[in-house]
Amino acid sequence: MLALTMQAETLPSYIWPKEDARDDFDEPGLRFCWNFLRNPDAASWSLSARPGWLRLYGSALTLNDLASPAFVGRRQEHFACLVRSHLCFIPARDGEEAGLTILMNDQHHYEVALTRLEGQVQVIVRRRIGDLSALVACERVDTEELELIIQADADMYTFAYALPGQDTRILARGLARYLGSEVAGSFTGVYLGMYATSNNQDPSAPADFDWFDYVLLE
Repeated sequence: MLALTMQAETLPSYIWPKEDARDDFDEPGLRFCWNFLRNPDAASWSLSARPGWLRLYGSALTLNDLASPAFVGRRQEHFACLVRSHLCFIPARDGEEAGLTILMNDQHHYEVALTRLEGQVQVIVRRRIGDLSALVACERVDTEELELIIQADADMYTFAYALPGQDTRILARGLARYLGSEVAGSFTGVYLGMYATSNNQDPSAPADFDWFDYVLLE
């Protein structure tokens, strides 16, 4: 006989150990928290090409494509969080790009990235909302290494970067609601991750990420 409340034996409880906020990419494989887009190309990333770094080989595919660009990301688990990553990247041609993204789907995402525009290395912030895409910030830099930063709260994403030995510089902000299911539709939820692309041309320079932080903010 069935009842609303019944006694039954259960499996023993197991408390999963808490992962460190920083992933140094020192292990032979990626942590379980990392995901790819759709059917990943195993040749698009490596932990052994530069030990202690995650290397992404950007292809012609971009985050706007319904395909599998060079992307490694993890879910945004909290309204208020901070992600940072140390990037080493030398864009050899205009259009080559690597950085951090916060992504709901191929039509709704933000990026803060290092790229080359008109022969100059620049840090950019891009916003893609539906069929509208725009660079909302762009600053020239003279470096191949920097930290890229995204800070989230319930209402806003803040995009910033820091050059070695210098203070953090905020570039732009974007409303979080544009990545919400009410605007973007619902499927997997929002992802924070690293990506690289040659933007519809043959790939050239790889992008190396030394570490990635995901920090819960109170």
